[in-house]
Amino acid sequence: MKLVRIDKPGPPGVMQILDVPVPEPKPGEVLIKAHAIGVGMPDCLIRAGTYSWMPPLPATPGTELAGIVDKVGAGVTTRRAGDRVYTTARERPHRGGHYAQYVATPAEATFVLPSAVSFDPAATLANYQVAYHIFHDALSPSRGQSVLIYAAAGGMGNALIDLAKVFSLAVIGVVSSDVKARFAREMGADHVVNRKTEEMAVRIDAITQGLGVDIIIDPVGGPSIPGNLAARTVRHSRRLWWARRQGAARPAGDVPWQQELAGDPAVFHPYLGSSGRGTPRRHAGVDRHACRRKASSAHSRAAAARRCRARPRNARRRRGVGQAAADAVTVARFVG
Repeated sequence: MKLVRIDKPGPPGVMQILDVPVPEPKPGEVLIKAHAIGVGMPDCLIRAGTYSWMPPLPATPGTELAGIVDKVGAGVTTRRAGDRVYTTARERPHRGGHYAQYVATPAEATFVLPSAVSFDPAATLANYQVAYHIFHDALSPSRGQSVLIYAAAGGMGNALIDLAKVFSLAVIGVVSSDVKARFAREMGADHVVNRKTEEMAVRIDAITQGLGVDIIIDPVGGPSIPGNLAARTVRHSRRLWWARRQGAARPAGDVPWQQELAGDPAVFHPYLGSSGRGTPRRHAGVDRHACRRKASSAHSRAAAARRCRARPRNARRRRGVGQAAADAVTVARFVG
């Protein structure tokens, strides 16, 4: 079989496609033949060597996978050959390992797919789990409100736009190129702002007729937040959800505005006050670990699948224009 391996972190060129023996499932494990492999920012961060849950090197990136159980190990009674399943490395001690044609994983780390769910959208489910909990648990938006979504052309942005439309929100997507702007519009964004060529405050003021937006979702945080506050892009009853990207460096001079946000009960931020690698703190009733446990539950997976209009986003069909697109090209050489 083929798999992707990195011996040292770096750009997409460090990924090697190797021919290796098909693994045998150990007791308690199942062997899955991959039909769709998710490619996202966590995988890119593993490849770059900056992920907070970095697996030991040499490593195989890849967090999400959907496929068919090919074989079961000794003692496995809950799965059988032929089952259609989804699995995520978040259910195991180490991330990664799924850029491969076959994967052996604990049976308890697999989830049987309903017959109506195909492999492609299943491999993107992690983004929808996060988006579901942002909207459903952290923000609870009202119909007709507006939301500003950063990185709108990425995998997480796709899921956020999808679920924002389910909640009947007016979506303003923030991107960094004209190509990404077109993609965000295709995904359903009502308005798109190119932060590289447009003045954010002026553009948002024009779109909202001076009212500002109800919600800002910023998956990176850092330098963009002071600008959001200074430009008054948030209404009086503001709600902001942000998290520093895993592995990203702390922006210089960010302490004052972090202290300002810490006193705002309408701000949700799982990493406020930490470096991104320290112990996450609870704030405004949102606990990251509790959210992750809920996102791993069968109920949450089913709810996320029901609430979204999941579109195919696997390595074979990915039309994305973000950082993960280059990695998807490599995976697409052997998946399926």
